[in-house]
Amino acid sequence: MKGLVRGRVYQTSQFVRCLKIPNGQHLVYHTLIGNPTVINGSTKEILDYFGQPRTVHDFLDQFEVNRSVEGVIVFLAQNQFVVFPEDDQREKVLSLETIITDAASGKNMHVLDLSVSEVCNFGCRYCMHNRALNLNSSRVVGSNGFMSPVLARKAIQEFRENLQRNGIANWNLHLGSAEPLLVFDLVKEIVEYLYRIQFIPNDISINSNLSRLTREMALFFKEYNIRVNTSFDGLPDVNDLVRVYKNGRGTASDILRGIELVRSVGHYVNGVGVTLCDVNFDLVNDKIIDWLVEHQIPNVLFDIDIVHLVDLNVELVAEKFVRFERIC
Repeated sequence: MKGLVRGRVYQTSQFVRCLKIPNGQHLVYHTLIGNPTVINGSTKEILDYFGQPRTVHDFLDQFEVNRSVEGVIVFLAQNQFVVFPEDDQREKVLSLETIITDAASGKNMHVLDLSVSEVCNFGCRYCMHNRALNLNSSRVVGSNGFMSPVLARKAIQEFRENLQRNGIANWNLHLGSAEPLLVFDLVKEIVEYLYRIQFIPNDISINSNLSRLTREMALFFKEYNIRVNTSFDGLPDVNDLVRVYKNGRGTASDILRGIELVRSVGHYVNGVGVTLCDVNFDLVNDKIIDWLVEHQIPNVLFDIDIVHLVDLNVELVAEKFVRFERIC
């Protein structure tokens, strides 16, 4: 059995957690290293069996095992769900210091994420930017709410030097933070500057609520093949309970207008983020997937507002996420 020592004692890691989900399945994860995985009842029985220190020989002697079951045990060991009892898993995590050091030095850096705006025209109840600068305030003009062209160029130059220093050829650019279309002139300047200096990313993406989108902007995104991502927190009536303007007015109609405007110029919306909070958690269901298909949006990211859902049963959250994953 490749990857396992049959005579060695194995035990289910003390850091393994299991959540029961529908259809006899479980969501298993490791509290130190993650690796969230959906497993069936048979795999859960194997984890339970190794709840006490046992050798693989013990398991093989007690159960009728085929190659697929052997593969499951290998998988559990490779993902640190089943380990040697004497191993200090915390120490193993600390041994990843090299990876952390490389990350800090920029050796693994290949994405430049520019937060061009810390200001948003929405007032979504769960969002930190809801407490950002007031758009009607004179403080916004010339304030730190928007990235300056000078800072953008400096970030690009330092990022380019880091790539050259570490021999990295391929890189991606993301433009976002609060609402980047509030400073579209800067977005346009950044992209055109990159092409002018021949420092062209493999991929450019932007996250926007699309409420300020114009035809000029949509054509620009198409010209430079910029992937457009937006957010929509359920079907229109549900979205308008949480994703609102600062005066409480719903945003669905304006987001939909933006999506259609992108499509009208022959471009497309790449993906939608759906945030689940205490207000819409029970209201967002399978119909959101049908909505995505109807609007020809190929990707979706479900997120959780952990502040307002802190008291929600974790198993309910896992069940909803697993269901969405299965449908998608």
